[in-house]
Amino acid sequence: LLSAPITPGALADGTRIQLLANLGNAKDAPGAVELGAEGVGLSEGAYLVCDDTAAFETPQATWEALFRLDAPAGFAFNPCLLAMRDPQHNTRLSVHIALDYARIVFWNGAGVSSADLVDGPLTPGVWHHLAIADRGAEGIAVFLDGVPRAVHPATGLNRAPHGLPLVIGAANPDGIEALPCTVAGVAVYDRAFTEDDAARRADAFGFAAYRAEVAPVQ
Repeated sequence: LLSAPITPGALADGTRIQLLANLGNAKDAPGAVELGAEGVGLSEGAYLVCDDTAAFETPQATWEALFRLDAPAGFAFNPCLLAMRDPQHNTRLSVHIALDYARIVFWNGAGVSSADLVDGPLTPGVWHHLAIADRGAEGIAVFLDGVPRAVHPATGLNRAPHGLPLVIGAANPDGIEALPCTVAGVAVYDRAFTEDDAARRADAFGFAAYRAEVAPVQ
């Protein structure tokens, strides 16, 4: 199997099937990509933890994720997509999906903010592109599928804690507030995206038509 040619996943009738990896740890990701994996399925409480995050502690940054929710709304908590947080709950920022899927919620260890999704709640099975630009003293700017989303109240990262792990699919390395989802990519940049930057990245993932329809009403 390991020597088989890497081709897009499909059934015998040609129906397209995504190739997703089931990883034991984040270090296995490059090998999975080489074998044709297009994402990581985080189901049944699975999540990823990246310990070496010193390079992420820059004056400005952008967190980017391409993700798909894999379970219906109705949690008893706000499940977490991304977090820089340790088991003692020291937090730089954690990014949650509201339990009704109608807001993106942010926690920085001191307060809660949210971005309302005025075009409706997120739908399980649908891919989304999220970019969170950390602009230092100006706070964070949030773009979903290339469209700016207002954050209320304004908030920023907590810069006091250092060396916190990056957790994907849960709120800390113990796996609390896990989010059943598929993640096709996460990136951290050492600069804050502009609105044009976020639009270009979203368009590259196929959201240009959506942006043209939704952006005028935001």
